[in-house]
Amino acid sequence: MLWGMLWILGAYGAAIAILHLAHAACKPRPNNPKAITYALVTHNNEAQIEWFLRSLTFVSRLKGKPITIVVFDDYSTDGTLPVARKIADERNGVEIRLLHEGDLEPYLMEHADQATVVCRLDSLGNKKGLPVLQI
Repeated sequence: MLWGMLWILGAYGAAIAILHLAHAACKPRPNNPKAITYALVTHNNEAQIEWFLRSLTFVSRLKGKPITIVVFDDYSTDGTLPVARKIADERNGVEIRLLHEGDLEPYLMEHADQATVVCRLDSLGNKKGLPVLQI
């Protein structure tokens, strides 16, 4: 009886391994996926910033694509920057940088060769291009 169970488990394990190897061989993978940069311009967006950052990182992991998030703050007087710093410190596999809004244009010029999506969270109607989860 023990040998029969071992035989069944061995056959099941071999079938799983073969299936995974076949799937990996058939799936096309880019050699070096380019990171997309999301530039979020904030001003007193304490209530929204955590949701946007977590949603972007979740979608990035879900799709397996590297992203960079740059938060450009327009001198918020609420807790926008502490919330963004807390999420950036979690080291969740996504690079999050914190800069001031005046640094946006020089940043875009310096990184003109990268795909960059700019979203102003202070005008929340402008979320076009962001792969965020809709509730």
